[in-house]
Amino acid sequence: MQLIPESSIFRYMIRLIWMLVLTIPLGLQAQVNSIQQVLHGAGRSADRISKDKHRFIPDAEATVPVQSFIQSSRQELQRAGVTLGLTYVKESAYGKHFLYHQLYKGIPVYGAYLKVSVNHQHEIIQTADNLVDLQIAVIQPLKANATPLYLVLVNNQLIPVYRHNQELQDAQGAMIKEIDNRYYFGTDDTLVNGKVFNMDPLTSAGVIYGQGGTYKHFNDSDYTLLNNQRVNVTFPATLINDTFRLENKYVKIEDWAAPTAPVAFSVTPFFDYTRKQSGFKEVMAYYHALQTRQYFMQLGFTNRMQYQQRIDALSGGGDQSYFSLDDTTLNFGVGGVPDAEDGDVICHEFTHALSFDMSPTPDMFPERRAIEEGLCDLTSAIFSRKATPFNWRYLFNFDGPIPVASGSVTYWGGRNGQSGKTYLDKIGNPYKDCEIWTSCLLDIGSDIGLHTMMTLSLNSIYLMTQGTTMPQAAQLLLDVDSILYGGVHRQTMGKYFNQRKFGTFPESVATMFPLPIGFSLINTSGFARGESNAIVHLENRDEFRIRVYDMHGKVKVDWINLNSDYALNPEYYSSGMFILSIEHQGQVYNQKLIRF
Repeated sequence: MQLIPESSIFRYMIRLIWMLVLTIPLGLQAQVNSIQQVLHGAGRSADRISKDKHRFIPDAEATVPVQSFIQSSRQELQRAGVTLGLTYVKESAYGKHFLYHQLYKGIPVYGAYLKVSVNHQHEIIQTADNLVDLQIAVIQPLKANATPLYLVLVNNQLIPVYRHNQELQDAQGAMIKEIDNRYYFGTDDTLVNGKVFNMDPLTSAGVIYGQGGTYKHFNDSDYTLLNNQRVNVTFPATLINDTFRLENKYVKIEDWAAPTAPVAFSVTPFFDYTRKQSGFKEVMAYYHALQTRQYFMQLGFTNRMQYQQRIDALSGGGDQSYFSLDDTTLNFGVGGVPDAEDGDVICHEFTHALSFDMSPTPDMFPERRAIEEGLCDLTSAIFSRKATPFNWRYLFNFDGPIPVASGSVTYWGGRNGQSGKTYLDKIGNPYKDCEIWTSCLLDIGSDIGLHTMMTLSLNSIYLMTQGTTMPQAAQLLLDVDSILYGGVHRQTMGKYFNQRKFGTFPESVATMFPLPIGFSLINTSGFARGESNAIVHLENRDEFRIRVYDMHGKVKVDWINLNSDYALNPEYYSSGMFILSIEHQGQVYNQKLIRF
């Protein structure tokens, strides 16, 4: 045996100790990196979506039967210690929506959720989930006297994550990420009168930023050409003693962040400010928030946002505005062009607040965030179009203008609501990818009506999860259209979804709606509009019977053993709902038909 000199052994031991010391932080950093990837949605699978209208829940008015029903039917929930925790129940025009998070020993598993939607007949409309199988997962040791915020599953290890002030940390105290509970917009009772922009001074003037070297921000000065674009409006305020305040039951202007300034008030029923004054931003934020809320109520969402929306119109020097998930406030930045001077920004942020009230969804993955941003941009575009057709599909024409005059320097590039991007152009940045979704919705809205498009979009929010993708969201819009409008917009939406490369969707008159084996129903959309026949296509020509009933149960038509496809002529049907009933081999299949 060869002997090693003591000096060599000493050097070897020192080297080994240093290697161990260096390896420990590298291992911890690798764990932190792995958790960060999960938190940002890297490698996550798409939602599993199931539709089975033959499954009923005994009592969908209560949460326990729903939870018990699902708990007993999913393999991922069978390990000891694995349960579901109810996050919320929301009610829409067509049913109830239950969101659960998967728990292990009472602690939420990050990104593991289940959403169940039922109609008013207690029939399951859809389940969407990203549940994980924890049969072989091992939980890492927990901190003493501390409860984790989540457990993050990485390589079959359940790693506890803790909240410390505004940080997420692992059990060793290493920061994983900073907490930012905000939905961003940005780059990255007594009637009173007031003056506002409608929606911003450039589009109302019909000019682009920097046109003629004049229409610019000019450091928030009282530039005459911009001030002249203010219009007189009427809105509700509160009279306290002898002073009018910018607040009512649903919206209130406050000041909680620098730059601080006294909140605007008036001893007369008139709020007349120029754009240089802080009061002008506050009147803008107040008025356009009220207008946006009123619009959503007119669309039928009267049971939403039954609270007072608090707004700081001068919140921070950065060029960013956001809706805060922590306290549901709206915050408008004053960097660059003050955001509250652009009505598009205000409408956008208020839509975040409505969306959160309808379906609270923190920790959205990037693609779901892009859908959220696109929805909010849809609101801004609708209000821009209402004000003027000039450049209405370019969003934020004052705060982030496109197009701009040659040589003009702006603060950021705004958003394009008539982009030609498709799903294949998605880059993973929600503030860029949202243009795909916005432009698609505006294309569809130009055909079926912008208000109809907004109604469909908002109602689809109830069915979405934190991981919904654009193709899945497109299918949800079709599902909601089927529920609310009998599928009358199906083909139009399908055409634009196909153009955006979201998948293969029906878009022609000959598109077949599959019924049980042996039957197809063609062109329900044309029938609903009264433009062309709906066709019952029968593959089996023997022993079948077709009836059509009105909603009072009266038989409109009754045919037996036809030798060819049958055409339903819309001229013979008045407006309303009908039931098409096909009897074949002892079984009866029913399908709703709508005639407008």
